[in-house]
Amino acid sequence: MNRSGKSRGDPVTDSLKNVTFLKGDCLKPDSLKKNLEDVDAVIHTVGTLFGTGGPERTYKALNRDAAVNMADALNSFG
Repeated sequence: MNRSGKSRGDPVTDSLKNVTFLKGDCLKPDSLKKNLEDVDAVIHTVGTLFGTGGPERTYKALNRDAAVNMADALNSFG
């Protein structure tokens, strides 16, 4: 899941047959729930060394809030 819902064109990632790209934003929890309904697990790789893109994309938001939002959304189905 990423903000565009598309691969970045990496040949290794594109060759994975069990990977589906979905559109979502970890900082917008409502965008997550519809895509997580039938998911068993999430590999969360969002993070940054520096905040980017304004006040909504701070270091704390990208490293803590994104992970908490994803976990809460996934746990809402359990």
